[in-house]
Amino acid sequence: MRHSLPVLACLAWAFTAQSFGCTSAPPEANPQSPAPRVSKPGTPVLAERALTLSIITRLAVRDVDEAAKRIRSEVSRTGGYLADLTLAPEREARLDARIPAGRLRDFREALVPLGKIESEMEKAEDVTDQRIDLGARLRNAALQEKRLLQLLDVRTGTLADVVAIEKELAAVREIIERSDAQRQSLEERVGLAEVSITLTRSLGPAWQTPIASLAEAGRGGLEACAGLLFGLAMAVVASAPTLVAFAALALLVWRMATLIAGWRGRRGAAGAR
Repeated sequence: MRHSLPVLACLAWAFTAQSFGCTSAPPEANPQSPAPRVSKPGTPVLAERALTLSIITRLAVRDVDEAAKRIRSEVSRTGGYLADLTLAPEREARLDARIPAGRLRDFREALVPLGKIESEMEKAEDVTDQRIDLGARLRNAALQEKRLLQLLDVRTGTLADVVAIEKELAAVREIIERSDAQRQSLEERVGLAEVSITLTRSLGPAWQTPIASLAEAGRGGLEACAGLLFGLAMAVVASAPTLVAFAALALLVWRMATLIAGWRGRRGAAGAR
């Protein structure tokens, strides 16, 4: 009976408030407050994607050395760096650069005035899942490290337990260091695009540059002749041991034939007598 009195009192108060019209009205909406944003059912949540970019470009330029110099200057201007450079003076060059992803468009636009783009290939790889996996692995390892450190602080177990905990702690820290190194490498790949540029010399129509075209043709002919002579010399050197062996065998056969012929001549002369 004692427990039912508060319930009866609440019911009586509610009945009285309803009878005298004292029920609280819902608050009026503020016309200036923005309406709440409600996402539509089935709308996918787009996360920021992590992409690694690689670009391979082939340029035909008038002056290979000057174009390579300008590209190196553009790499420095955009905040990137040159990873590799192979240069055959006045003939061909290959540059491998790392360019910040945010400055990649500016860098590619700077390549257009250098010459004619003969070919271009672009590849993007989505590494978002790898980034999420590495982040989760690092968080879990950090929590495990924290729990192991707490167990070491308590020190309620035996010496064998302490040794086991320290061994497990060393393994967890190794996982943290390895995962952190992988994460840093991945972030560098995402932040820096790989750009490979091949420069080749282009003389244009021969009638526009007759002297340079004739010089290039003469240089090509001399290189072809030198290559042919070098190939013949290599063939002679490679076959020299075999030629020497055949020459020695031929000399031996000739010598034996000469001896046999002389012996038969002497024998025939002796029979004639």
